[in-house]
Formats: sequence, C-alpha cells, structure tokens
Amino acid sequence: MDANSLYIIIASVFTVMAITIKLQRDEITRKREKSVDNQFKILNEKIDMMAKEKGLTKREIEILSEVMEGKTSREIGEELFIAEGTVKRHRDNLMKKIGAKNLMEVIKILVK
Repeated sequence: MDANSLYIIIASVFTVMAITIKLQRDEITRKREKSVDNQFKILNEKIDMMAKEKGLTKREIEILSEVMEGKTSREIGEELFIAEGTVKRHRDNLMKKIGAKNLMEVIKILVK
C-alpha cells in the first residue's frame, strides 16, 4: 500500500467520523427542540387554564405568553402594535387578577 492510498483511507475514515458526529449533534438538537416545544405547549396549556380560572382577557393572555418567552414590554408592544405603557397596564391587570405581586410570582404559579 502506497502513501497515497493510505492518505485516502485515513481521509475517508475522518470524513465518516465527521459525518457521524454531525448526525449525532443534529439528533441531539432535534430532541432538545422537541423538548422545548413540549415545555412551551405545557406552559401555554397552563396559561389557558389560568386565563379561564382568573378571567384574563385575550390581550392579557397574549402578553403573558410573550412575557413567558422572555420578551420585554417594549418588544411585546412592537410585536402587538401597542404602546409600551399599554403592555405594562395589561401586565399589571393580569398580575392583580392572578394575585401576584410581580412577574416572578406569575412564573412561579405557572411552573408549579
């Protein structure tokens, strides 16, 4: 076996190893994404239950969902085409209805 053939074999082995690693990473990424999607689905179901229980408006539910995704009042306002102050008012109203003093308490209630 000459050096050129040996080089081709080694290169082929490394290529197969690289492809295998990429496929494994892709599978891990898919599983994580599915897990995150599932967690958001569960969270949205809890938000829906709380909304019915506490009488939240459609807009309050929208804002709560956006808050749970980590968005700021400014980002939510831009996305929903409403003023940042309006977002804050809806957020304050939903916290009163839920009986929470702040958003952290709302999150605690939802993740229980």
